[in-house]
Amino acid sequence: MAKRLATRSWQAREALARREPYNTYGAMRAEEGGSWSAGRLPEPWRERYLNAYRDNRITYTVLSYHTPIAWVLDDGEVIVPDVKHSRTTTRHQDLLYALGRSSDQFAREAQEERQTARQRAAERRAERRERPTTVTSLPTRPTAVKAESAEPYDPYADRPSRNPVVALRPVPRSSGEAAIYSVEYLHKRESAYGTEPDRWRQLPVE
Repeated sequence: MAKRLATRSWQAREALARREPYNTYGAMRAEEGGSWSAGRLPEPWRERYLNAYRDNRITYTVLSYHTPIAWVLDDGEVIVPDVKHSRTTTRHQDLLYALGRSSDQFAREAQEERQTARQRAAERRAERRERPTTVTSLPTRPTAVKAESAEPYDPYADRPSRNPVVALRPVPRSSGEAAIYSVEYLHKRESAYGTEPDRWRQLPVE
């Protein structure tokens, strides 16, 4: 069973250089020999590939979805059709340069890339350690101060729902709002504050 590799990994490119069959987690794969189907390969590349397949000359094929995007003949010739495909297949075609490279060269390049990545990670960690830590205090909640006023304090002034005009508006008797906003209820509230309940009846009602 062919091994499964990440499409753009160094391992996948090394497998291409060694001409090893493998699968990916996407639509690209490589297999030994040829395929009986040319997929979406256009002419004249389609006929050229099928002729080589019928003559048993193909030793290695790279496919994107079901379309051959490169193949190797028995004499070592690497054929990469100059054909435009979808965006995904175009990204697969970008990896075909590995067919003309040696696996040892890829191993060295992979090692250099890993070393560079480790150095960058170490530099980022050093920058974070040297960066001064700024402690930002949370804003305090402002204290509400009641302004001095010559008018007597009204306990319902900051409660629109207790405004007498709103309270005395007609409401359905079957609703809970009728009990909450009733004059009797407001009288009880007023008596708790020690104010005169008769002033509610003197206010105009719209």
